[in-house]
Amino acid sequence: MASHLPRLENLDSISDIYKDHALLINSAVGYAVALFSIVYLCRDYISNSILRKKPTFGFPQTFSNISDEFQYSKDQSAGQEFRVKSLWIYPVKGCRGIEVASSKICHTGLQYDRQLMFASCSPGTNAWVFASQRGFPKMATIHTSIDPSTNTLTISYPSKPSFPASLIYSSGNFRKSFTVPLNANILPANKLAKYLVTEVEIWRQKSVGYDLSAHIPQELKDTIFSKNYTKVDVGLFAVVDGRNRGINHMGPPVEVLGRPNTIGFADFAPIHILGLASVREFNELVKGDIPNLSVRRFRPNIIVGGSPSYDEDDWEMVKIGSDDYHVMSRTPRCKVPNNDPDTGERNRNEPDVTIRGKRNIDPGAPLLGCMGMHMVPFEKDGKIDVGDKIEVKSRTPDHKWGRNLWTQIEG
Repeated sequence: MASHLPRLENLDSISDIYKDHALLINSAVGYAVALFSIVYLCRDYISNSILRKKPTFGFPQTFSNISDEFQYSKDQSAGQEFRVKSLWIYPVKGCRGIEVASSKICHTGLQYDRQLMFASCSPGTNAWVFASQRGFPKMATIHTSIDPSTNTLTISYPSKPSFPASLIYSSGNFRKSFTVPLNANILPANKLAKYLVTEVEIWRQKSVGYDLSAHIPQELKDTIFSKNYTKVDVGLFAVVDGRNRGINHMGPPVEVLGRPNTIGFADFAPIHILGLASVREFNELVKGDIPNLSVRRFRPNIIVGGSPSYDEDDWEMVKIGSDDYHVMSRTPRCKVPNNDPDTGERNRNEPDVTIRGKRNIDPGAPLLGCMGMHMVPFEKDGKIDVGDKIEVKSRTPDHKWGRNLWTQIEG
């Protein structure tokens, strides 16, 4: 991209383009050629300028610690240490994640994880219900970038380019964006006042969020959040500190943690952990439908390297780096993994059908298959890094969805 920059150091470069087309400049062809040349030369420069003004957090999408996820042998994990291979946060629930090298651990999970979410409202009601790829698979194409230094979160989405951008970009490569507060809770009182605290529902559990819906472009609503060509009322909400959803029924009590066991906008637990070997092993069952089943389809926060397939199924207490975690339950799966994490295209059957048939291992969720585990951090101000060693301190055969395993441990 930098190769174009010297040609744009001053206006002489632009002038030269017109001189080169002097004989044609009065014709429509001349104008078109000149305009195309300018747009083409400026494209990367403009893109670089935007990136310089909006620093990103985490890895660029061209780099990943799981770039080798489809390169393996079946006995590859034998005898290896368990380590953190990859870390992911999902600042906006249901949208594309951001891979990071390290993260602070808060009581609600990895820092910045699932702190905002889209919600839909049924016509004629004021009931906001969280939106996800279950109902809106194209949410996978909504990307986020964050800049903690300015407390901003940029949300981008696919758009159809208009002229002259349409000369360069195809509809699949052109994106528009808008910016919202990354953490509304730290805004000055006069700015926070315009965001009303509104009730929202997540899995039939009441929560609240600051209403940021005024920032959503109409184009995003029309393209991503439409069902059967019917427009849906869509809102955007941010976590309200001190009013998080409680999950004490599924983990250590206040007396043990020293704080309420709560989450932001995650489904059921602060952290989701999954072994890469488990997804690789499972992929062998669905290769006919999905040759390369990415671990990203399951949207974990922590991807484990070095563990045997499905080893995490009976984890109870683990130490990652220097911090302890309670593994509170298995993760029952819905149909979100059927969605391609890059395009949002949905496979009609897989991996859902095979997960239900081959991974229905939890007596508390007999109609659902399970992949991965839910965890609660003991430390409220911990830290996790890629490469951290994972020590399994205890195991249990008694995981059952909906039952508080902690009472069994204490008893």
